[in-house]
Amino acid sequence: MEIIIIKKLKLFLLFLFMPTFLLAQDKTIYDFIGGKISNATAAYGKPTHHDKSIPEMECIFYKTKTNRIVFVGNKNGIFQAEQCTTITEEGSAKKVFDQIISRSISDGFIADTLSSDMVNLIRSGTDMSVSFFNNTYAKQFEINLKAKKV
Repeated sequence: MEIIIIKKLKLFLLFLFMPTFLLAQDKTIYDFIGGKISNATAAYGKPTHHDKSIPEMECIFYKTKTNRIVFVGNKNGIFQAEQCTTITEEGSAKKVFDQIISRSISDGFIADTLSSDMVNLIRSGTDMSVSFFNNTYAKQFEINLKAKKV
């Protein structure tokens, strides 16, 4: 009985804090495609790492316990963004995966389903792939988003 209550509490907390896992000021990573790097830093704060080693390109990295986010851009704006979110419970991870796809479609993307665990999404100016991966070694599920300017 206690195990069921603990699982339900974990699930409730996951959904309570889910916007902080996936969104910065109610924006997803694909919303930053075409915008300036400064827009991402304004939304996500100071990056964990900021790479300016190539003068024509700039990369910023964010890392938390459950997220890794990368933005790559140049003087014309961000042209690539990636996010990996890890969740320990499969049911919760699948729900987050489905919510990302649903939100993307409501934001104007058209889905091209490759499999139940990999979806390509396209809208004017942006291509994105969303994948669901069971990392058996780390005993967690990964949701990967990769968006690029086209």
